[in-house]
Order: sequence, then structure tokens, then C-alpha cells
Amino acid sequence: MAVFRKKNKTTMRKRTNKTSNKKKKFNFDFKKGNKKKLIIYISVGVVVCATLGLLSYYDKQNQIADGDENGLEMYTIPENEKIFINGTVVPKNTKSFDLAADTELSSMSVTDGQSVTQGALLYTSKNNTILAQVDGLKEQIATLKKTKNATPNNTPENKVIINGLDSDITKLNNQITALNNKAYVKTTAPFAGKVYLNNTTSDTTAGDDKSLPSLLTLQSNDLYMKGKISEQDFPKLSVDQTVDILVFSTNAQLTGRVSNISERPSDQADDNGTQGSMSYYDVNIQFDSQEDLVNGFHLQASMKVASSAFKVPSSAVLKDANGSMYVLKNMDGIMKKQIVDVSSQNEETAIIRGGLQENDVIILAPTTDMKEGDAIPGLASGEGDGDGSDLNNPFADDSNSGDGVPESGDMSDQVNQ
Repeated sequence: MAVFRKKNKTTMRKRTNKTSNKKKKFNFDFKKGNKKKLIIYISVGVVVCATLGLLSYYDKQNQIADGDENGLEMYTIPENEKIFINGTVVPKNTKSFDLAADTELSSMSVTDGQSVTQGALLYTSKNNTILAQVDGLKEQIATLKKTKNATPNNTPENKVIINGLDSDITKLNNQITALNNKAYVKTTAPFAGKVYLNNTTSDTTAGDDKSLPSLLTLQSNDLYMKGKISEQDFPKLSVDQTVDILVFSTNAQLTGRVSNISERPSDQADDNGTQGSMSYYDVNIQFDSQEDLVNGFHLQASMKVASSAFKVPSSAVLKDANGSMYVLKNMDGIMKKQIVDVSSQNEETAIIRGGLQENDVIILAPTTDMKEGDAIPGLASGEGDGDGSDLNNPFADDSNSGDGVPESGDMSDQVNQ
């Protein structure tokens, strides 16, 4: 029994040692696997952190670059308002000719489409009523001549009778001459132009058919544009104002000026046929050149409304030590101090009535630390401004910019006046 127990104890110790060795080996393998996983996790974490760091770095760099390039917002002075006028090409002078009452066409002296000078004979008409009177006078003359021929000229008494007959015949002939001048009327051209025949049948008589067009029409060679403006645009337009003109059919660009603005409303419809409560007024525009103009062509004239004031954000306007209001213009990437005349200002906007022109580019929110001559961040000299505007277009002469307002600080007296 003792030997068996001893043997069992020995066997159990061996088994215990084997089990202990297996646990040790398992623990070792487990720790070894955890260490590998830990290394992998750490490596992945390092890569992720490095990636995020690089992304953050490049993002900051881009933000810095963007801040240098677009950190200063710009404001472009808008162009003045434009007025558009639709119209057509029409002759400066047009005259239609009709036969007078109780008259008919005697002869036509022109052909269709013929160009005539002022004073040229167009046609001759006759009055049949007057011609009937002439015929009656001629019959009287014939009777008097028969009486004269039948009266012998052999006595003093007969001679007196014959002389009386001659006197009566002379008077009747004078009446015939006067009536013939009235019976046949010659119509001449009151101005130079082109003739268009409308109704020239040989038996044309005045009053025959009121539905027939006039006998002929004379149109002058000088053409102009006739258009309309609404009552909204009426106060903005003035005579002698220059306009740009587009010919719709040919896309030709013309120039002209306003020659007349009617003060009498024409009708209640615009050129598009739109009806409404708004009044419209006729406007005549004279062309600078008559070349390539065709009567009846449709046109559109446009003109800028003259404005001496501009609305800008109040953040763009600063005051210097002398009390003068100014803005900083972007002149090819260089800051330029521009003295301005501010008529009114609130928290949002300022009305500038002197010192700026349309398409001028100014810094939207300058600071007092910014000085004239400083380079605008992100813009080299000659480059466009930060908001993408094109600064390569030269501005107007500085000495004349702003409607004659000087651009130096010594104009503070003018601003304060």
C-alpha cells in the first residue's frame, strides 16, 4: 500500500508538472500573441495620427494661403443704371399726297421708287368743274366772234360795236386763263426723298373709294429711330444724351443721340404690346451716320443713367486724422488712399457723391493700420484683386477721378465744405 501510494504521488506530481508546463507554455504563447497585436495596433495608430496630422497641416497651410490671397475682400463699384428703348427706323419726313375734292389725275411725272429733289414735279391734277366753266366761256367767245364777223365795219356805229366785242372776247380769254390755272394743279416735292406710288389708275378721281391708299407717298432720305419710354424712365432721359444702338436683324452697332422727347403720352401700350396703367412717351433718336440704315428695321437703344452718387458698404469708409473720409482702392495690387465725399451714412451703407467712379475696386473692410502704398496681401503688383476682379483694366486719370475730386489728403477742406 505504501509503495502504491508513493507511486501514485509520484504519478500525480508528474501530471501536475505537465499541466503546469502546459499552462506556462499557453501563458507564454498568449502573451506573445498579445504583444504582436499590440505592436500592430500601435503601428496603425501611429499611421492614423500621422495622416491626420499631415492633413491638418496641409489644411492649415491652405487656410493660410487662402487668407493671404483672399483675406481682404474687395467691393467693385457697380456700373450706372441703363435705360433700354425699343423702336424702329423711320424717315425723318413723310408726306402722303391725295387728290383734292372734285379733281382727278391728269398726268404722273414720276415713277415708283424714283428719287427726287426738292421742287421736282410729281403729278398734275385737273378739276372738271372748273374745266366745265372754261368750256362755257369758250362757247361765249365763239358766239361773240360770230357776231363780230357778221357786223360790217363800214360805219362808225359798227366800229364801236366791233371794238366792244373785241373787248368782251379779251375779258373772257383772261377768265379762261385764270380758270385754267385753277383747273390744272401741279404738285411738287416739298423736300428731297424717294417716291412710292400707291394708286395711280388713269381714271382715279378724288372720293371714288375711301378704302384706296393715297395717290403717292414721299419719304425723305434722312432716317431716325422712333421709340417709346415709360413714365418710370421719363425723368432719367434728356435731349442730346448719347446712346448706343443695336440693329436686331444685322447685329450692327450704331451710335446716336436723343433729339426729341414728347411730353404728351402716346398710348397705353409699349413696343411689346403690353397694356397697363403706365404711360408711354415717344422718343426720337438721331443717328450719327445714315449708312446701312433700312426703313422699318427694329432697333434697341441703350444709355447709362448719369449718377454722381454711389452706395457702398459703411465698412469700406474710414476717417483720417484730418477728419477726411476715405477708402482704399485696389490699384494693381497696391493700396491707394482715395478721399471721398460722403453725403450720408448709416451702420450698413454710405452714399458717396464724389471721389469714386464705376468699376473702381475698394477694400471692403480696411483697418487704420493699412496705409497707402502697401501691397495687398496675396496680390503682387499688376495682379487682379482678391475677389477675382480684373485690375488690368486701367482706371480713369487719377487727376480726374471722382468727378474732379482730388485724391490727396489735402482735399479735406473740400470734403468738409
